[in-house]
Amino acid sequence: MKKFLNMILMILILVFTILASFMIYSNVQGNRSSEEDLRRKVREEVHYLDSNLILILNDLNSISYEDYKVQTDRIETASGSDQSSRQSGNQGSNSEGGSSAGGENSGGNDSQDSTEAINQSKIISNNILNNTRDVLDWNQIKQTVETVYSSWAVIELDLHALNGNAEDILRFSDDLKASILQIKNEDKTNSLVALTNCYSTLAKLVGGYETDNIRKQIMYTKAHILNAYAIVEMDRWDDCATYLKDAENSFQQVMNDVSVSQNKQADISKVYVLIKEMQESITLKDPELFYINYKNVMQSIENIS
Repeated sequence: MKKFLNMILMILILVFTILASFMIYSNVQGNRSSEEDLRRKVREEVHYLDSNLILILNDLNSISYEDYKVQTDRIETASGSDQSSRQSGNQGSNSEGGSSAGGENSGGNDSQDSTEAINQSKIISNNILNNTRDVLDWNQIKQTVETVYSSWAVIELDLHALNGNAEDILRFSDDLKASILQIKNEDKTNSLVALTNCYSTLAKLVGGYETDNIRKQIMYTKAHILNAYAIVEMDRWDDCATYLKDAENSFQQVMNDVSVSQNKQADISKVYVLIKEMQESITLKDPELFYINYKNVMQSIENIS
């Protein structure tokens, strides 16, 4: 009997151990799944910040990755009733015996002249050399940065939940506020600098928690390129060259990463060649040439991000 009871006790202990192990495993898997979901969400949110900050920076120099754009012009034309009144006035003045009446009617209609406005659209080339960099759509730029700022509160909470560096999160928030103030004042030069600081802080923040080395190095590369982009019209060409050298060093780590898939090797090599082209263009000290190379590089990086 005692032997039977010991056997039952052993079975109960074994069952309890199995159940406890299963519960612990399920809890660990649940936490891991929640963390992965949060990490995936934060990556999408960071991509949103990344793309919109670059969009605003590009808008500040009227740069677009599209080769063509639709231009809409507002044209004023005489209304139909106005045109018919003028025609009747002309007929009255040409007929005998009716010139006086025609003149009076014509004079009355002239006082009520009206026009209609229509929108006429056409497709035009959208290249750097034809762009007017000083004519900016500030309303659009303000709308975009305000939308980004409105989204930041939620993203900030998720970054804290993912154990992002608290100081970097606070610094990004301060940089974003500084960017809004410069854009509000329509100060192009300081807006470029403030937004670039914002992006650089974002890259540093991502580098603190991101486990994917390629993602980190691509963001660092873009941050260095944007630092050069922000000061290209300040005649600080030596500083531009330094930033582009930093961009090359960061991107070399992408090229040397063994986890890079074979089908992306060609795109990665292309980006590296374009970065070297940017470095060579610095010696000519020509902003338009720099912007052409900038556009080519940033567009190519998007293909591998």
